[in-house]
Amino acid sequence: MRDKLFDWTPGFAAQIIGAVAWCIRAALFAVAVAVVGAFYVLTVLFLRLLRPFIMWPLTLGMIGGVLVGIYFASNGMWHDAMRAGFVAVITAMIFAVYAVLVQMIDPEHFDDPVVIVRRWYD
Repeated sequence: MRDKLFDWTPGFAAQIIGAVAWCIRAALFAVAVAVVGAFYVLTVLFLRLLRPFIMWPLTLGMIGGVLVGIYFASNGMWHDAMRAGFVAVITAMIFAVYAVLVQMIDPEHFDDPVVIVRRWYD
């Protein structure tokens, strides 16, 4: 019987290397989870801050494309009316894709809080 604390056989060394490798993988996974979580928080924050700068131009593009298309069609400029309608349809598609992606990332994105103003006479 050996009088050593550890038996440094090739199998034991492989177990030590495997344990160290597992610890490294666990640490890398923890770092990856932290990075993804930070990215998610920043994404939600920036989506909420940029909502008016994305939704207003898209909404105005849809409405303006339809109205300009109607105006051009009423004056007989069918080619320009088609282009304006194309702008309205493409803008509506971008708006729909934006809304779906935002709902997938942050389900409460479009839920505006109800602000109840309490006055002294209520």
